[in-house]
Amino acid sequence: MRKLLLGAAVLALPVGILASTAGVASAKGGPPGRVDVSNASISCTTVTGSANLAPIVGPTVAAKVNSKISVSLSGCTVSGASGTITSITGSGHGVFHANPPSGTAGLPVTAPLVGKITIHWTASSHLSGPKSVLRATSVTASAAGDGNVALSLGGLSVSGDFAGTDGGASSSVSLETTQSLSDLTTAFGTTGIHSLGLTGSASLG
Repeated sequence: MRKLLLGAAVLALPVGILASTAGVASAKGGPPGRVDVSNASISCTTVTGSANLAPIVGPTVAAKVNSKISVSLSGCTVSGASGTITSITGSGHGVFHANPPSGTAGLPVTAPLVGKITIHWTASSHLSGPKSVLRATSVTASAAGDGNVALSLGGLSVSGDFAGTDGGASSSVSLETTQSLSDLTTAFGTTGIHSLGLTGSASLG
């Protein structure tokens, strides 16, 4: 039962996006003086952030777990834009709501999600839009090989910047908790799980 509830706890964590250091090339139209990235893509090798959980997750799991997400992303490369971007950074914040499944023993386990993360960009060139909105419809939690908990978002879509040519359907977000499964299990049975550290990678578009 403890593994079931711990699995449900980590289901409220997706990830969002932010970026730093990107290079680009392509020929597309766009607003005068601005680089069009609406149908471009961005791939970032390092995502870091946190997920604050409410209610605190302990032996009794609520029907809905809310996860307040804050993320940053670095090691990014851009493709498919209308001009050159020598550097780009951003800040991503949002909330996801997960409904932990019942009757599932241990990991892996998948739960539906509702919510979004909004990423605001600051780049070396003026972009066609100031932000990306990332949505996901599911998250899968599984035991990672290094002893942490792996998290994978499903049903992704992106609007605004870096939506690619398919509205972000080809996007991917893969994360791990910075806490070990063992440490989360201990916290679950004592103080409860208040928050999770996140690390991983992401591609939009």
